[in-house]
Amino acid sequence: TDKPGFGNSGTTIGPFYTEPGTGYNNTPGRAMEFNGGTDIIQVDNGFFAFDSLLTTGSVSIAFWTFGDLLGDPRPGFPNTSFSAFGAAGRELMAHVPWEDGVVYFDAAGGFEPGVNRISQNATADQFEGTWNHWIFIKEGFGASGMSSIYVNNSLFHSGPTTAALGDIDSVFVGGNGTTTNEGYHGLMDDFAVWDHALGSAERTLVFNGIVIP
Repeated sequence: TDKPGFGNSGTTIGPFYTEPGTGYNNTPGRAMEFNGGTDIIQVDNGFFAFDSLLTTGSVSIAFWTFGDLLGDPRPGFPNTSFSAFGAAGRELMAHVPWEDGVVYFDAAGGFEPGVNRISQNATADQFEGTWNHWIFIKEGFGASGMSSIYVNNSLFHSGPTTAALGDIDSVFVGGNGTTTNEGYHGLMDDFAVWDHALGSAERTLVFNGIVIP
């Protein structure tokens, strides 16, 4: 459901809510459990939910994850945490991590380093067996274009990405909206999207569970 109440709830295909009290870090709420494969949540732009991203040229995506101990990454079973597509194709995608243990963040089209993609090796304690909070940020384009990744409110990686965001029609949580074998294995909670680059104070509020516009 859309926690802030803006009417942008998603369609759940496979994943299910856990019991009350099993939200991130055992908070009173509930998390969503994904079991890979075709498990996914789809949010469409029926209410023009993502149009402002095209106007601002920036986006921030945050969520909590608890990867299952059976092992993500799994060789031969790639993992997509979220993806977004428009008329031109892929606009956003992140893997926490891919099957090679690397966290990838693609923004504004393809997956060319320095143009669309940044990436960094992750350690197991950052993606499985415990709750971790991730924030992915894309802002600007051209010489000033930049993408950043934060884990548990600390900078994980950043780098230049010169491509500009295009129009987004659908966002998918827990998988790749065009490929069915990249489903996430584990729990996710408090997935949120903003149409601007979150500043330091905002990132701290989000990390502490405060809902911000």
